Amino acid sequence: MATVETTSTIDEGHDILECVRQVCGSPRAIVNVLAALRGLVRTGTLRLDGKWTPVVRAITELNRAILDASERDPWHRRR
Repeated sequence: MATVETTSTIDEGHDILECVRQVCGSPRAIVNVLAALRGLVRTGTLRLDGKWTPVVRAITELNRAILDASERDPWHRRR
């Protein structure tokens, strides 16, 4: 048995891809999203299993990418 996850980019007339583009263009918006996710984990709303597994996987991959980039960048290593 295979599990298939589908994603819709339009939610009640709201273009999710445009929203993502705008958020990604704003460091403050990214900080707000990360703070909101941190809050969801702390309150137990964002569980680390079930339907949230792809989110946890994406966060883990983001952490790995940041660590890899910081190891390659001499400026980050000096700090």
